[in-house]
Amino acid sequence: MVVTASSSNVNIVYDKTELESAKGQKRLYEKLKNASLKLCGTSEERITGSLSGSIGNSECYKGTLAAAVKRLDQPEITALHNN
Repeated sequence: MVVTASSSNVNIVYDKTELESAKGQKRLYEKLKNASLKLCGTSEERITGSLSGSIGNSECYKGTLAAAVKRLDQPEITALHNN
């Protein structure tokens, strides 16, 4: 079974079998992190051009990732996120 979770303009497609192994769980969590980064942008000050831009992007990333993990509602992914 393939499941799609979306937030704004980013869709994350995964197979529920990914949750059956630690490697698959880590891969899915990386997908969530990459999607959050894509939505929020980097927090590197040299790229954003300002400290406030970096802080804003960092806060966006953390909030977006937390919301995605919560929406996914899978204990294994939540555990990865909380570590």
